[in-house]
Amino acid sequence: MSTTRYTVPIPESTQILETREQLNDMAMQYPLGTVDDRNGGYYLLDHDATVLAIASDSLCEELDASMEAAKRYHSSHSEPVEESEDVAPQSIEEASPGLSKRSCSHPRCHTHALCRAYSDCHIHGDTPV
Repeated sequence: MSTTRYTVPIPESTQILETREQLNDMAMQYPLGTVDDRNGGYYLLDHDATVLAIASDSLCEELDASMEAAKRYHSSHSEPVEESEDVAPQSIEEASPGLSKRSCSHPRCHTHALCRAYSDCHIHGDTPV
């Protein structure tokens, strides 16, 4: 398990995730957690910014590729979202009262760039999940 990408020492007690499956499993255990890129790698953080785990170098490469693909997709599909008949804003409000019509109602929405009802993450407004 290599962690040479990180620019700061990693404490020995920190769990190191080697596969996307391990990352997904941890994400299921901590549904309010986020993945943050810092210090040359990726950290899985709990809702209070506690470090839960870090990604190994090989998993970082996979996440880098995913992030780059998402950026490319977003830059080529950055048209403004328009309300249409196939979007049911009333359903979103009914399912999650208190959220605006254009807010994502899923706390770990991984497809926020593709979600036609998305406007901003209601959990971490400054960092999309």
